[in-house]
Amino acid sequence: PAEEKEKKLQKFALAPITRYIKYGDLKLLKVLIEKEGLTFPSYLFEKQFPNIFSRESEK
Repeated sequence: PAEEKEKKLQKFALAPITRYIKYGDLKLLKVLIEKEGLTFPSYLFEKQFPNIFSRESEK
């Protein structure tokens, strides 16, 4: 259900995402999110990290 996905997405938004970014584990972060069946929440990052995340995941 979309509601359940949204809850998972919010949970990810509260996760220590900066740790992944700090250590360069961007691929791992993306894989973890995709593993949860979520679309990659690029809106969480694009403002702060516009150069890191491309639109590739939207293909």
